Amino acid sequence: MMLHHSRRFFTSSTRLCSSPILAIRKEDKSMWERRAPLSPRHVESLVKQGIKVLVQPSTHRVYPMSEYVKVGAEETSNIEKADVILGVKEVPIASLIPKKIYVFFSHTIKGQKHNMPLLDEILSKNICLIDYERLVSNKEQRLVAFGKYAGIAGMINVLSGLGTRLLALGYHTPFIYGAPAHNYPSSSAAKKALKTIGNHIQDGVLPKGICPLIFTFTGSGNVSQGAQEVFQVLPHEYVSPNDLMDVKRTGGCEDLFFH
Repeated sequence: MMLHHSRRFFTSSTRLCSSPILAIRKEDKSMWERRAPLSPRHVESLVKQGIKVLVQPSTHRVYPMSEYVKVGAEETSNIEKADVILGVKEVPIASLIPKKIYVFFSHTIKGQKHNMPLLDEILSKNICLIDYERLVSNKEQRLVAFGKYAGIAGMINVLSGLGTRLLALGYHTPFIYGAPAHNYPSSSAAKKALKTIGNHIQDGVLPKGICPLIFTFTGSGNVSQGAQEVFQVLPHEYVSPNDLMDVKRTGGCEDLFFH
């Protein structure tokens, strides 16, 4: 929606000049953060509408800088000339530029205590904050939210972490062969690795002391669907909540159980 009406968005604000400038900032909250608020395809659309786009160089971003430059963006570390600055995660307090429009997930809308200093600085620097969490429809439905891939990445991390945790408890399991999501080049590569883990599970190598392993999925939204998509690569059996006690007594080690 914002891309379709981007020129109107810029020109409707008295704070902005006739030649609007937008910047994509470098994500620096986490070394593992590779996401970008706009893809090169989005940037190309903005440039065609007469909007100048600055992109801070990053060695972590999933899109190479060359792809942004090819569609008309300008590579620069200095984004102080930008009217609107886009990011994904919270901007470090020291990096906030006064009197700008920022668009990012601030994690302040619920009054999160750890980010109140960030909100205080935003107010003191006269910054206009557009939080993705508050981009909603007329029915108050979020327009920017977690998608299926959040569930996919989360479940990959859960299974990897489970292997580490069980090993710490004295149980060696096939889950220890799984890696965190950021170690895989794609979700299909992760699923291929999990399929190998599943083959070991079917061979009955899970320690009896932890069987049966039962997983619970709550909700049916994007994240839950993504998580279940990954889980179902492994040997599994669906059970209803009413049957959980029976599974606890009779469930084996060649399958995982979920409900």
